[in-house]
Amino acid sequence: MKDLQHIFDPWIIFCILFPFAACHSSCLACMGPAPSHCTGCKKPEEGLQVEQLSDVGIPSGECLAQCRAHFYLESTGICEGKHDLRKC
Repeated sequence: MKDLQHIFDPWIIFCILFPFAACHSSCLACMGPAPSHCTGCKKPEEGLQVEQLSDVGIPSGECLAQCRAHFYLESTGICEGKHDLRKC
C-alpha cells in the first residue's frame, strides 16, 4: 500500500486534472508553479536541467536555452552530465 501513496499526492492529482494551469511559462509539463518544477520544456531546443527527482522518480528542473557547464543536451531533452574519459 505504501507504493500507492504517490497516487494521492495533491500535486499529481492537480496536474492530472489541470495539466497546464500551474506550470511556469517555460514548462510543457510540471510538478508545480516554479521555473524549477518543469518536467518537460515547451521549446524542443531547450534542455531540462534536472535539479531533483519527485517521490515517484520523475525528474524536474529548469528549462534552459543552453545546458549548464559540464552538461550536454541529450536527445531526451534532458541536460546530462559530461563524462571525463581521462579518469577511466
